[in-house]
Amino acid sequence: MRSLKSYHFFYELLSAVDNNGPSGLHMIRDLLLYNWDEFSSSEVELFLEIILDSLGKATLKTDERKWAANNGSYFAGNCLDDKTWAQKFNSCNFTLEDIIKYTNSFKENTSRTQIDFCLRNAEVVLRDDLRFYNEQVLRKVYTIRLENIFGK
Repeated sequence: MRSLKSYHFFYELLSAVDNNGPSGLHMIRDLLLYNWDEFSSSEVELFLEIILDSLGKATLKTDERKWAANNGSYFAGNCLDDKTWAQKFNSCNFTLEDIIKYTNSFKENTSRTQIDFCLRNAEVVLRDDLRFYNEQVLRKVYTIRLENIFGK
């Protein structure tokens, strides 16, 4: 049984998606971190799949080189012990596709600390940097998928 706190976070997430479209999905990180013990590893993986799907259905609002230069050091700082990704992000020579690959690499390692740092990068990108096409349709699709995971 889920706690009242997790329902609160869940409805805030649904509200963010309803009001902001797919960019509201950045709140998945908060839902998971503050209610970690209430989700199975398969549910965490489903949340990751929603994030990956949403990242793949968007384009950057700004020039990719400028975006990489503005975000590279922040993204690198969230790589913990993964020196390969940290170097890639620090070089400022990466794309949105690299953020997707980086996030995807955590599907096999769903420890709380790893997911926290992994989702920090996706959270910033979803919240600040993307333009979504068919936003109305995506809003409905993600709401249904979230409700299915949460068991509403």
